Amino acid sequence: MDEKQLADVTQRIFGDSGVKVKYTSRQGRHIWTDRDIAAGETVLVSQPYTLIVGEDHLTKVCHACFTVAEPGDKFISCTDCDYAWYCSQDCKKTHRETIHGRECGYLKQLKKKELEIDRGFGRAKMRHLLRLLLQRDAESKWPTDYVPTGPTFPDVAALVSHDAGSSAKEYTQIVTFVKDVLPKEIAPDSVESLVELLVRTDCNQFGLWSANDDLLGVTVHPAASFFNHSCLPNCYCEWRGVNLVFKTLYPVPADNELVISYISGNEPTKKRKKELKRVYHFDCVCSRCVKPEGGSPTYAYDAFFYRFLQCPKCTGILKIDRKKKIAGAEPDEQAEQPPNTENRSCMMCSRRRYNTDIVPSLPAYLKTFNDSELQYVPQKGETVPRKVLPVVDPDDPTPEEKARKKGRKQRRKQKQDRKNNNSAAAKKRSSGSDQDTLSSQVEKMSVS
Repeated sequence: MDEKQLADVTQRIFGDSGVKVKYTSRQGRHIWTDRDIAAGETVLVSQPYTLIVGEDHLTKVCHACFTVAEPGDKFISCTDCDYAWYCSQDCKKTHRETIHGRECGYLKQLKKKELEIDRGFGRAKMRHLLRLLLQRDAESKWPTDYVPTGPTFPDVAALVSHDAGSSAKEYTQIVTFVKDVLPKEIAPDSVESLVELLVRTDCNQFGLWSANDDLLGVTVHPAASFFNHSCLPNCYCEWRGVNLVFKTLYPVPADNELVISYISGNEPTKKRKKELKRVYHFDCVCSRCVKPEGGSPTYAYDAFFYRFLQCPKCTGILKIDRKKKIAGAEPDEQAEQPPNTENRSCMMCSRRRYNTDIVPSLPAYLKTFNDSELQYVPQKGETVPRKVLPVVDPDDPTPEEKARKKGRKQRRKQKQDRKNNNSAAAKKRSSGSDQDTLSSQVEKMSVS
């Protein structure tokens, strides 16, 4: 992207907020801040380009607003294709006028297609590609003076892609089926170019998850895809309706990149790098994986992560919690927040706690860390006491592994206790039987 395109994208997405989209050959397009940003500040509200409900949840999720059905709720279906379901007549009407009216007839035809290979979400990918092409066709008919307020197809086409790899055959069949049902003027593209488009959206999509960790569907947010990955993120995202809201985890000084984590950071370096390579097809070079040139060692960044961001209960990340309620307090209690602390809650288990101190910016922490006489490089298999330096050796077992080990130990103990109890009971029964036999013999002798 040239400077003009970057300026146009920045203005459309961030306005004059002091946050912008930059490009380098090493980082690609990424998000940069020219100003200091406070902890918990919203830096982006991203609108979706497409929203696709998964096959297993077609009747349980509103295709217009993504409301999840509660027990007893009766959703309304599209009587023409029986593919789209809605929480209300208003959602049904709005969705048909904006999107579903164009795709309904084609969905009925795609319903008859059977995929030979389906690695998961295959039929949803057919519906996704169909919608992408139909929206591109609709945008081509916009008046020349029309100014869009949300993401457009060129935003999607500009996303980073990768090779289809082992999924090439599945993608090719999906593309072939969609081209079969669409007129040539809507899908004049070659099979290869549409496979690339499908792969492009797949590696940039976000999952929509239920409270029970069920994958309800997927969505493509072009603006959100500008966020690069780091195993030490300074931002996180959360859903607000169908929009993705990005906020800072801790203070970020000016002239820094804004990054999120694509995976759980609570894994050893090798595991994190392996998962990122397998799923996202890149080698991570963040400050926790590779020592920055002229910077602090990787364990210094690990120290920051485990001290300030890692939930003490699970593998989730602690975010700023604006609710002024102390963990464990009764709802009616008017609890005052202790000085020099901030309330944080886990994004996974929602456990609230007060930090002993306010999370500093990363540069401020690294300066303290580098100046401290308490620096200590952990040896393999050795854990540094939290009071000395909150570093967890990357080769140490993860909390999940520790929990599994603890569970196995408890089960072994329970099994041994049951065995001991059974042995004691059997011995008691045996002693009782011997006593009965002896008593019987004594009785017979007495009678004689």
